[in-house]
Amino acid sequence: MAALDLKSDILYGHVSDSKKHQDILRFLKVLRRRYHRSERLYIVLDNFWPHKHERVRNWAAENNVEFVYTPNYKAYARTAQCNPHRGRLSRQSMSNHQDSQLHNVGDLPIYH
Repeated sequence: MAALDLKSDILYGHVSDSKKHQDILRFLKVLRRRYHRSERLYIVLDNFWPHKHERVRNWAAENNVEFVYTPNYKAYARTAQCNPHRGRLSRQSMSNHQDSQLHNVGDLPIYH
């Protein structure tokens, strides 16, 4: 999983053995702690069913987080492939360079 902070241009990453709603929640909770509670987080997600799990949606509603789901139709897929961050995400997730802007969310400071 990955999250791109558009303000700082920092890409946060997390590797998980599974893709269950519990894994999504764990990642989201760590992300939420990185920002002040008063700051609303907008998170873009695809329509993968764990993203829409009731526990995930309830947690978001209680934690000042809004999910924005990508459209399901094929025309969007072509647009997503042109996303300027897509190539960067792929390169950084596949490489292990020390100068990479890809950070493990557990290594970053927590804001309250």
